[in-house]
Amino acid sequence: MEDDDEDDAEVINPYEEADSLNRPPPTSDEETEFTPPVVQIADVDN
Repeated sequence: MEDDDEDDAEVINPYEEADSLNRPPPTSDEETEFTPPVVQIADVDN
């Protein structure tokens, strides 16, 4: 049982670190991803 607890903690640790580093980049990626779709939609309408 103790082994399970340790495994859980190890999995949560790496996940939390990745979330912190992944949070800043997604902000810029979201803006860029939102721009292309808008242009594509306008192109299709034209």
